[in-house]
Amino acid sequence: MLVDSTSLKLCGGGEWLLEKHYTKTRRSWRQLHIGMDSETGQIVAAALTTNDVDDGSRIGPPLENAKAPVASFTGGGAYDQKGAAATLDGRDPDALVTVPPRFVATPSEATKRANTAG
Repeated sequence: MLVDSTSLKLCGGGEWLLEKHYTKTRRSWRQLHIGMDSETGQIVAAALTTNDVDDGSRIGPPLENAKAPVASFTGGGAYDQKGAAATLDGRDPDALVTVPPRFVATPSEATKRANTAG
C-alpha cells in the first residue's frame, strides 16, 4: 500500500475579485489523504480533512479499507510517528514498512522493528 496526501485550495467564484482589489482574506484549504494498492494502482481509500490534520493520524482509514492483509506500507516522512507505527503493528505486524525519517528524527524503539526497511 502506498499512502500520501495533497493539499487542495478551496476557492469560489469571487477569488479573482480578491486579487483584483487586493483584499486580504484567509485562504481555505483541505488535505486529501489517499491510500493506493501498489500492485493494481487502484485507490483503496481516500479521506478529506481540514488543514490541521496531519498525515500520521490518518493512517487508520487506508488500513481499514484494505480487504487483504497489507504486505508493505510506503509513505512519506509525515508517517514517521509512534501512533502510525502502532496502528500498523496492530493491523499487520508483518508488513514491511518503508517510511523515511523526518529531518529531526531520533532513534526510538519503533525503529528497531526487524522488518522495517530504511
